[in-house]
Amino acid sequence: MHQSEQFSNLDYRDLKRVVELLDEVSNPVDDLAMPERKRKFVAGLAKLVDADVYIWSTTVINHDLPGDFMTTCVIDGGWQSPEEQGRVYAVLTSIEFGRDGLAGVYEMMLAGRQATLGAGEVFPPRHEERLTNIWHKTGFDSLLLCMHPLDHNFSSNLGLHRRLGRPAFGEREKQLVHAVYHGISWLHSYGVNEAVRATTLRLSPRERQTLVFVLAGHSHKSIAERMQISQHTVNDYVKQLHKHFNVVSRAELQANFFLGIPAPGDRE
Repeated sequence: MHQSEQFSNLDYRDLKRVVELLDEVSNPVDDLAMPERKRKFVAGLAKLVDADVYIWSTTVINHDLPGDFMTTCVIDGGWQSPEEQGRVYAVLTSIEFGRDGLAGVYEMMLAGRQATLGAGEVFPPRHEERLTNIWHKTGFDSLLLCMHPLDHNFSSNLGLHRRLGRPAFGEREKQLVHAVYHGISWLHSYGVNEAVRATTLRLSPRERQTLVFVLAGHSHKSIAERMQISQHTVNDYVKQLHKHFNVVSRAELQANFFLGIPAPGDRE
């Protein structure tokens, strides 16, 4: 999207809401931690464009398998149930969905291109019908996908989603999201840790889903609900994650990702 096009479909009320939202999240008087500021921002942006669900993730790029990405920090909301959230993440963390549907997105990330795509611009034509049908099984249809590359290995990505049966996002919503999301560079880098990048990409799809929920602070019971598995199985996945990242607790795992604090075995 060219600079001259960013505001062509926006009116004074849109711009006023944008200014108010940015003022809220950047107010130095508010004693808010970075995750809280990010959630306040993305929830406000989702409300501006009437999105049902938002998913803002710090994404690790797999250069060995274009289209394969792994989330290391996620802020989301708007779910109707844990099962709905689990269905969406099961699709988003599947290698097949990423490989066939998001290879073009990978190329944009490598080129350092900031982009905002509608549903018809995400999937390549040869896979569009099949992948759209897979996506519809989650209960969602129209989407906006924003990519904000941070460097060669990481990107800050936002998905805004509407459920099946709702009107599709229009050009106004697309321009509004693009102009606002890519203008808050100071909020994008939280959750980036180069030290865990390669290790994270070696996780299985189920381990990836579990990691996303653990880093988001969900209990084992909550994770079991979302993934439709037993708590015993969740316990096994969490143990595997602790071993994989050489940590002994959830707190150490989160510190490893969000704060860049190495696990005890990695310290000199």
